[in-house]
Amino acid sequence: MTKKKYTPGSIAWLIVKYFSVIFCSFMAILPIVSCVITSFKTSEEYQRTTVMTLPENWLNFANYLHAFQKANMGRAFFNSFLILIFVLAGSTLIGSSLAYVLNRFRFPGNSLIRNMFTFAALLPGIAMQVSVYQIMQQLGFINTLYGYIIMMMGTDVMSIYIYIQFFENLPISLDESAYLDGANYFRIYWSILLPLLKPAIMTNLILKGVGVYNEYYCANLYLQDKRNLCTVATSLYVAASGTDHFPALSETDIQRRCSRRCERLKRRRETADPYDKGRSPRRNERTESYDGRGNQKSSGTAADPLLEQPSG
Repeated sequence: MTKKKYTPGSIAWLIVKYFSVIFCSFMAILPIVSCVITSFKTSEEYQRTTVMTLPENWLNFANYLHAFQKANMGRAFFNSFLILIFVLAGSTLIGSSLAYVLNRFRFPGNSLIRNMFTFAALLPGIAMQVSVYQIMQQLGFINTLYGYIIMMMGTDVMSIYIYIQFFENLPISLDESAYLDGANYFRIYWSILLPLLKPAIMTNLILKGVGVYNEYYCANLYLQDKRNLCTVATSLYVAASGTDHFPALSETDIQRRCSRRCERLKRRRETADPYDKGRSPRRNERTESYDGRGNQKSSGTAADPLLEQPSG
């Protein structure tokens, strides 16, 4: 048995590889360790220490109790687990069966369907939310857990391509031998090809599971009953914001309304009489005040001090 000889170039490449693995692992674990350390600190301790400073008391579970009681984390974990199980099972069956049909059968429109999936993968998901919301509303899937599960099952194009690429590496002779033995197409898919897709299935389960578990935008948009239909991502917003309820509007909607109010006020100032700038409001002239978000707080009439008659 001959020993492998290492050249200076191979040794340098080996050092670079190990250093890259250790560095990437450290960068991935560091935020998690920081969150765990910070969770055991009090508010005063968090403000006067760094994020990596160890807490004074490792048995301080007040933050966890606060999150579970205020953000209803028990219900959130149950809903997220339920959504995760059904979405992963449904997307695996739908994606693998569709990839089986597109790869093993040649029919008119096969290439068209593949090109449509490619085109759908190029579109940003946020650009299709208006159409998706209208479809969900017409089907009655808004504010329902089953509607959200069905929507999350059918929004994964990359998994179909992973299954198609894996099917291309499986020889067609497996299908032919099983067909000669009397197996139908469903039997071939379920008993022979699907067990061979374990590497592709595990890859898609990891990618899809992380995305579904951390999904905030769709959960906040379609699950509007934040107390009973909350998920982990939406409940963490309650625990972090310090509010007892979810806002009726998202932050994007609030910013949009604020910008509209500001533009309206700007147009009013531009269309006002230039000779009237700087004057005090006359009697019976309405004055309006707005808060920091551009919402009207109060309105009323202001009296002209020049027209006020002196008493006595």
